[in-house]
Amino acid sequence: MLIRAHIYEENMQPFDMATATNKRSGQTVIADLNGIVELAANPDDDIRIEAMGYEPEEYKAKYLPPSIIMKPSIQTLGTVELTYKKKTNWFKRIAIAALIALTIKKYVNEQNNRHKRNR
Repeated sequence: MLIRAHIYEENMQPFDMATATNKRSGQTVIADLNGIVELAANPDDDIRIEAMGYEPEEYKAKYLPPSIIMKPSIQTLGTVELTYKKKTNWFKRIAIAALIALTIKKYVNEQNNRHKRNR
């Protein structure tokens, strides 16, 4: 059988971001711009209606209401600790590393030139 439902937000606007999944078959559909979902199901299949930020709803296909109003999900976070990290000046660190590398290169070149003169 083909099941069909209109999905709405709390303000009764069509909810086009909801999905309906037949848990037995795994088929998932996204509501159209009018908030309508349609999918094939057997009467005893479990149908899950969900959307990010909203409480999921589950129904047996034979009891799926023609209209479903999604309820926002309220999630409480645990304790959050904020820390401050000093911004690293990478340009300064790279410039210092380059200066050290040039100094070492100059020293090595001078040593090679002295060694060549002493031969």
